[in-house]
Amino acid sequence: MPSVAAAFASVLRAAGVRRVYGLPGEDHLRLLDALDDAGLTYVAAREEGAAVLMAATEAQATGLPGVVVVTLAPGITNAINGLAHAWLDRVPLLVVTGQHNPERAPIIIRQGLDTHRLVEPVTKWTTTASPRIHQVLARALETALAPPAGPVLFELREDVASAAAIDSLDAWPLLQLGSHTRTLVAGADTQPLPADVAEQLSRAARPAMIVGGNCPADAPTRAALEHLGTTLHAPMFTSPSAMGILAAESEWFAGAFMNGNLETELLSRSDLLLTVGLDATDFFNGAWRYSAPLIAVNERPDTQRFAPTTIQLVGPTRAALTALACAASGPTSKWSEAEVASYRSQLATPFHLDDGGFTIASALRLARSLLPSETRVAVDAGFGKPLASYLWSASAPGRYFTAHGLSTMGYALPAANALCLTYPGEPVVAFMGDGSLLMRASEISVAVEQHVAPIYVVWVDGALAQIETKQLRQNLHPVGARLPDVDCARIADAFGGRGIDVECLEDFRHALTDALAARAPTLIGARVDQSRRAEWYELLRG
Repeated sequence: MPSVAAAFASVLRAAGVRRVYGLPGEDHLRLLDALDDAGLTYVAAREEGAAVLMAATEAQATGLPGVVVVTLAPGITNAINGLAHAWLDRVPLLVVTGQHNPERAPIIIRQGLDTHRLVEPVTKWTTTASPRIHQVLARALETALAPPAGPVLFELREDVASAAAIDSLDAWPLLQLGSHTRTLVAGADTQPLPADVAEQLSRAARPAMIVGGNCPADAPTRAALEHLGTTLHAPMFTSPSAMGILAAESEWFAGAFMNGNLETELLSRSDLLLTVGLDATDFFNGAWRYSAPLIAVNERPDTQRFAPTTIQLVGPTRAALTALACAASGPTSKWSEAEVASYRSQLATPFHLDDGGFTIASALRLARSLLPSETRVAVDAGFGKPLASYLWSASAPGRYFTAHGLSTMGYALPAANALCLTYPGEPVVAFMGDGSLLMRASEISVAVEQHVAPIYVVWVDGALAQIETKQLRQNLHPVGARLPDVDCARIADAFGGRGIDVECLEDFRHALTDALAARAPTLIGARVDQSRRAEWYELLRG
């Protein structure tokens, strides 16, 4: 593999950049050498501010991102004037600077500046390069170019520049330049599909669809999604934030997408992936698992670059879905409804739901069967969150709530209170761990005060289960992960609510049934068996 510096220069060349401006500094000598090897012209200014202004002017003239390389500390402080100009005039600009090695940074005094904080008010994004240079640089350039355009800081240390790149240019083409983005006509409900997209579609024998939270949830768009999936005979997944957009009873609905192990059963066999409004905040962090070509349907240009997109369609989602369905010449797919149904039915198998044990998974299945279909659910961070993503189902959009991007503990209890206030008289349930309850128990009194009756279900296992599982997987001591025993009956009583602790599925069933009929907030302490949690963590995430 080429060095990171060489890969950086190759990406710029492939993007159409021909000149790089700057003032040489000792923290980027290797990069200067790579620029020269790639045939890029380096224009040395007499001061960094002038270099940035030159790069910004070329960007305005060409529409390509301007690129400037400045040294750390005084180089970037001198560049601020040009950065502010690019920020206010919305100029796509990549400002590259060096930095001290992390192991020395805490003791550096001379030229020791936090560059990211320094430029934050006048940049769209700041980032630090890694050996995954093609993906990171693609995101940086996409961010600079996407409307409204603006400057991005790209920190590239010398030790990283000399390391080997671990990804490839072919996998991360720039979508905002060249031939990888097709923009649909705004306001046109019907329009022809671009020829290259139609060709990808016609060649696919096993297409699959993944719908994300940025997909509009209006009825016509939902109908267009269902129609496209049925037309293509394609398995359809939703990320948790899109739960309810697709009808759970649809024969082509496969379930949740979390970028985890379970859905690879189908998606790894796909030869074309269609993503619709997919957002990276909504599933497991980690490298994209699939090598199939990917067509992304987005209402706005993508800058996240979590997946190696082949072509993106930018414009009204329903128009894109309609065009895709019209271009499909009929179901040539090799998928069968039986395969999708088999996948869905087998999702529960690894969780041993038929063993009669009292686990988070079995309790979720029971709760889903007992609670009305219109129930709104708030799910907390922790070990139970991915289980809920896979095992819960929503009858319509706007019935499944969680902190997707931040994934903060302590979310579910106050969120359930707010849902009860927003939707008076509708059933609301919150699922959380005992650690999250200890953060937010006093908020039960808010529900009492406001005369609302959410159901709070607490997975009581005496641990921050996800943290402890990760510690034990790495042969580390479970420091700080154990929790005191939680008595939900006493906690609820202290704040004016109803409380009960249960230790088996049958008692959990009775507790849920009673809570539905109650007119006060109910806290159910579910003392679940977590003996399989390591097995399930491996199953979900590997």
